[in-house]
Amino acid sequence: MSRNVLLVLGILLVTLVAYFPVVDAAKEFTNWDDQVYVTNQPLVRNFTVDSIPAVFSTERPVATNYHPLTILSMGLTASVIGPSAQAFVGINLLLHLANTALVFVLVLLLSNRRLWAAGLAALWFGIHPLHVESVAWVSERKDVLYTLFLLLSLLSYIRYVQGRQLAFLGLSLFAFIASCLSKAMAVPLPIALVLVDYWYDRKIDARSILEKVPFLVVSLLIGLLAVSIQSSIAIADFGALTMPQRIAFASYGFVMYWVKTVVPVGLVTYYPYPPLEADGEIASWYFLMPFVALALLVVPLVVLRRRAYPRKVVIVGMGFFVLFVALVLQFLQVGTAVMADRYTYVPTIGSFFLLSMLADWLVTRYGKAVGMGLVGISLLLVPVTIAQVRTWTNSETLWSHVIKHYPYTVENVGNRITVRGHGAAIAYAGRGEHYYQTNRPEQAFNDLLIARAALPNDPSYAFKLGILFGMRGQSEQALELLNAANQLQPNNPVTLYNRGITYAMMNRSREAIADFTSALASSPDASTKENLLVGLIQEHMALGENQTSMQYGDQLLQEYPANLRVRFLKGTLLLRMGQPTQAVELLRAAVEQDASYAQAWYNLALAQMNTGDKASARSSLQKARSLGLTTNPNLELQLQ
Repeated sequence: MSRNVLLVLGILLVTLVAYFPVVDAAKEFTNWDDQVYVTNQPLVRNFTVDSIPAVFSTERPVATNYHPLTILSMGLTASVIGPSAQAFVGINLLLHLANTALVFVLVLLLSNRRLWAAGLAALWFGIHPLHVESVAWVSERKDVLYTLFLLLSLLSYIRYVQGRQLAFLGLSLFAFIASCLSKAMAVPLPIALVLVDYWYDRKIDARSILEKVPFLVVSLLIGLLAVSIQSSIAIADFGALTMPQRIAFASYGFVMYWVKTVVPVGLVTYYPYPPLEADGEIASWYFLMPFVALALLVVPLVVLRRRAYPRKVVIVGMGFFVLFVALVLQFLQVGTAVMADRYTYVPTIGSFFLLSMLADWLVTRYGKAVGMGLVGISLLLVPVTIAQVRTWTNSETLWSHVIKHYPYTVENVGNRITVRGHGAAIAYAGRGEHYYQTNRPEQAFNDLLIARAALPNDPSYAFKLGILFGMRGQSEQALELLNAANQLQPNNPVTLYNRGITYAMMNRSREAIADFTSALASSPDASTKENLLVGLIQEHMALGENQTSMQYGDQLLQEYPANLRVRFLKGTLLLRMGQPTQAVELLRAAVEQDASYAQAWYNLALAQMNTGDKASARSSLQKARSLGLTTNPNLELQLQ
């Protein structure tokens, strides 16, 4: 076995150790996009061969992104291996290992087979904690997948440059298309190919330009498609930040990506924008960041102006970094995060190339002891990466980690919550949602109170907190918050449904019916529509409007025949309307569908008694009592 292969296997083994907790039995999906990509995504959960046309349809983007190969790979993961979180991140890890090996090959070729450079670049790429987010987050399959094809495209192009065989140019184009179909962030690759030309001293002539045209066409088409799809998402008002502030934040991100590459401390899965001061300004030191960023770009070139080869290394390494980080520097404020670790996954290929070439020069000049020292220092990244991987175990560990770094100071004056400090509202909301879903309502309530206080104009926090107030029996407070949610996002069917439920709990049936009816007219999803029909049946029944209830009951039975309550409700209505025989038929069907439905057994006893079948009524009444239902003593006397 060759020395290169042994070296790569060693690097992959260390990487595997660093990431091994990612497939721990405790690993779960998180509530940060994993439901959009996997747990609630029919293209993934219900994937079959027949799903492929829908996966590639531009009319069905997922999470406002067009990345059909990513969705295809996720669908295959769910159908072939299984829908567990471990299966998904296990494939992510395998792709990351493949990418690590390809980085080794890439740097080996670019450095003219310098093993120290290739080995250190691959080691850093494999074990650096900045890359944890791209591997341990199920939803970031797109990162590791598009990088795989991007590296294959680069390697194929290098082979083309070295041998001028058109087959490799075609292979490079094919891999580039696959990369773009995995994530649109691949679009800067044609310019990266120009950097490869520069590295190999190729002249800019008609041939070198024409061979890039297909790549540029693909970039343009994918870019236009991405803009078209993402135009539907919320982008912060361009006037919310001034242009100098935008430049300052973009420069801050650029500098901090380099800082965290060299000194990976204080890594967080979410970095909120710093708050504006009372006068709408940001801290003055942020305005120094453009000068620091400019110095990072210019100073090395000035220092190395008389040294052609090192200068070329800087241009290629820094150029690659700039190309692939430029699109995520938040010149336009998309979302509420100023930067993200996952954005470094591809750009650091350029960083590690530059740094590893510097390391190789140090080894050449000062001996292998320097190299071994660098390896030893690099291995200190392993425990940092392991700890970072564990933050992705589940939603609680994920958001608690963010809250630890960006907590709010909470003041409660006169039952009015006020938050102070530079906190992350999304983390409190995400952890609160996790607590709610895992039946920990008190912890959910506390987190969502903070999220609501931090972002009073966000309807989702008002909505969720309204639900929790309702669960606590505090209907007036629930109604206040659901009204606020409806004002912030009018006619949302889910909000209207839950406000209708709140009205029903307050015995305000007319207002409940109005909300249920409005929600039904607002194109609700199938699950919400089913619940709305049940609500309309119950509230019209509460008002004695049995015929209207029956109409909704017929609709519910026709559209949702598997609904557990529809036969019970219709049977109860028929019993009220003096049709016990028909009621018996439906109520018997209800208990056959769910033998633990105590109230259905009780109503069946009433219907059977009204048909004169006392023996069956006694049996049904006994069943209701055995299920814990407190029955009417008068009925028992009548059946003796």
